[in-house]
Amino acid sequence: MPKINPKFEIKSYGLYTAWKRESKELPKIQKHTLNIPAEIGVEFGFILSVKGGKGEVLDFCIDHPPFPDESGEIMPPFTGTYFVNSNDFLFF
Repeated sequence: MPKINPKFEIKSYGLYTAWKRESKELPKIQKHTLNIPAEIGVEFGFILSVKGGKGEVLDFCIDHPPFPDESGEIMPPFTGTYFVNSNDFLFF
């Protein structure tokens, strides 16, 4: 039986309520926009829907404008992997 390819779709993007990493609940969209103010505490991003992707691994890289860490060094892009644990999955 041939493997079904997962389908990816961006559900929303823009400004969101605060995201709590430890919670399973995703942040709520506050405003759909591509213009993000460069202010501390502004939560932004997108929600990706993955259909038919159970068992797949998402590799991601979030490249951002340069900003310093606590020691003054420029932060590298945020990278990581995430395991898709269901066939109807949402990723923030």
